[in-house]
Amino acid sequence: MWPSERTARFLLALLILAAPLGLGLRMLLAERLDGPRFPRPSATDFVLVTFGSWADPEEWPDGQAFRELARRGQRVGPLWATSDHAPAAAASLWTGRYPVAHGLRASGERLPAETWTLAAAARDAGTRTAAFLGANLVSDSGLAGFEQLVEDPGLGAEALGKMARRFLVEATDRRVLLWLHLEDAGAGGAEAERLLGELVAGLVESGREPDTLLFVTALQNRLDAADEGRLLVPFASYLPAALNAGRTSAAVLGHVDLAGLGVALLRLPRPSLARGEGALQSREQLLWSAMRGTSGPEWNWVEGSFGEVARLPEQRLHLAPDGSFRAERLPQPRALGDYSSVGGGALENARRTFAERRDQAAGRR
Repeated sequence: MWPSERTARFLLALLILAAPLGLGLRMLLAERLDGPRFPRPSATDFVLVTFGSWADPEEWPDGQAFRELARRGQRVGPLWATSDHAPAAAASLWTGRYPVAHGLRASGERLPAETWTLAAAARDAGTRTAAFLGANLVSDSGLAGFEQLVEDPGLGAEALGKMARRFLVEATDRRVLLWLHLEDAGAGGAEAERLLGELVAGLVESGREPDTLLFVTALQNRLDAADEGRLLVPFASYLPAALNAGRTSAAVLGHVDLAGLGVALLRLPRPSLARGEGALQSREQLLWSAMRGTSGPEWNWVEGSFGEVARLPEQRLHLAPDGSFRAERLPQPRALGDYSSVGGGALENARRTFAERRDQAAGRR
């Protein structure tokens, strides 16, 4: 028997009134999901591709693999690497800490044996971890956590790509964390394009491509700057199911922010002070927001043969190797996309220095 018209109207009105109430309760009481999280972290793979040097941090290869990465992924920055000592910079990527905090700052130094790394946390959570590197970044730094490790300065893009492809196809029993490093991206990024193309083919062949977190960056640029300008590096990412596809951001962040983002996305335990593990210095929420398209400057700490530099949104603080100290104001951006102004002209100065030395070399010939 059908309800009367009056009853039906009453039930409809009750439904209309109850729906906003239920939504409001959900907003107030439910778990927040605006942070960097995925619904199926156990199925999410993590791949980091690094290059020892990159020509210009704002220029990308024009090959098919990088065009597809730009179309389906995100580009942020350029970002700041933490040090011009490659093992120290690599350590910051995996520990989420600046060199002054993780302790590796110069040649001959190594991380303490108990140092927390994203790779070790993933391994302890059951992830299969591997690093195939065209440089001695693990042996020279003491980075822990890689079950399978190949280091050979002679490894080129083709060999690295084939190793990665074989690993991805064969490691089908659990999720993976993979680090690939190529020393030189090549003229016009040709070697980088070759490596990325082989890697993507391996992800597709293994069926992992829809659920993979892919990050691409470098440890230095080749603009030959005398100051920290050489540490401005490219950063691109690709999220599962092409989430936030095509986003770009001029956010001024750093390599230390990646480890914290990996912890959040893979839902791994954070370092524990009770176990003697140093706290993360990552700003994963800011990096996640940048990957969704927000822009803006943040503070960063970099160091190297030029000394130690703290870059604040409006100020540059420089402690030189001779102990002298200098503070200077940085020009403010005319627009969010005006990165060279946000970066205080570091990238522009690096380009100018590179062009002058190139012209001088051409004149000598």
